[in-house]
Amino acid sequence: MNDTPSTLERTPFQSLVAGRFGVLPNFFRSGAAAPGLIERLWEFACAAYLDNPLPSLFKERLFVYLSQFCPVRYCIVRHVGFLIGRGRPAGDAEAPTQTIEQVITMLRRPRPDLSGFDQAVRRLLERPTAAEMPEADTEFENDLFDALTLLFLTPLASLRARDAIRAAVGETKFEYLAAFLVFIRAAHYWTETHPEVEIEADMRAVMEANRELERILMHGPETGRPPPL
Repeated sequence: MNDTPSTLERTPFQSLVAGRFGVLPNFFRSGAAAPGLIERLWEFACAAYLDNPLPSLFKERLFVYLSQFCPVRYCIVRHVGFLIGRGRPAGDAEAPTQTIEQVITMLRRPRPDLSGFDQAVRRLLERPTAAEMPEADTEFENDLFDALTLLFLTPLASLRARDAIRAAVGETKFEYLAAFLVFIRAAHYWTETHPEVEIEADMRAVMEANRELERILMHGPETGRPPPL
């Protein structure tokens, strides 16, 4: 098993990553055949994810939500770990964490049909521009996640969803969201092309202790694309 090494075995780069996340993800131990490459990917992660000024809890919940649609389960498992305190949400030691039950509630939320997506987009278009990003598990967050799902999975076919997101959060936050989506997509692609990146021991233990969570994370919803809007 490719478990996280002890502190004494870590390289300076691995210690830097672990210092930010509170754990050392196997994601940042991959790509060793190209020296220096994973360090560049880390710089991208810092710019688009960790140092992105959007709220840490919102970012981590969105990372988990969109990782449902990646056929490789590494990202959803690791980022659920951050969300429940096995590490730090978005690398933020001050960020609130959530319970396993809260995570299950988010992941069990029914995926909208075409009419549901349309309603979410319409509500976003009708909102005044938000001064703050949404709180967890609110209608605003649900609508924003639905529109962001459309934009993430079908960007060229989801111009109305893009316009709704921009209208609801403002131009600056939209750009930060777009950069974050780019990193999530890159992270998914990296795990798809590096199947040797293994789920860490801490999250294997969490899933062994909670079989419902394991079923959702390892066998949860299909990775199909929503209808264009």
